[in-house]
Amino acid sequence: WLDSSIKTGFLEQVSFAYHGLTKSSKYLNSRRVEFKTKYRNLSVKYYEDWPLVVNAGGYLHLKGARTKIEIKSARTLGVKHLSADLSIDNTKLDLRADIEFLGEESNFLAFFLNSPLKEELSFLSKNWETDGSIAGDLELIFPLSDFSLNAIELSLKFQLNELDMVIPDYNLSFGSISG
Repeated sequence: WLDSSIKTGFLEQVSFAYHGLTKSSKYLNSRRVEFKTKYRNLSVKYYEDWPLVVNAGGYLHLKGARTKIEIKSARTLGVKHLSADLSIDNTKLDLRADIEFLGEESNFLAFFLNSPLKEELSFLSKNWETDGSIAGDLELIFPLSDFSLNAIELSLKFQLNELDMVIPDYNLSFGSISG
């Protein structure tokens, strides 16, 4: 994953620590690795079906069975700004993400339509058009290994400001939606 998913970027203030025995031990927790770094201008393709994340900057801390990733700022398809707190359970290989985002006025739905989330939000269509401000919070929980759409837990909250939306599939058009 590290060889193929991280496309570009810089690491700064990198620290590494190894705690424990240098030889094999029968004790499960006889050693632990810790890694900390700040990163900037990072481009990441998490998984083949997910859009590329670009210009990411933040902090990573791998500490034994837990990995914490703070994204202070990044962009991706349909999203002009996102920030996030990610937590990875390295034993269960589950990811928890709390993401705040600000959508691109005319292309916001592209993120959902070009990711595995399109299966969870199957009512969305490529024919839908948006223009205006969309901000929100997205909470996700899903496995990093043995990825399955059935295993995704998703909570999505939107804040709309002067949003225009055209849904040609249903012959609907909405203007200046706020709330």
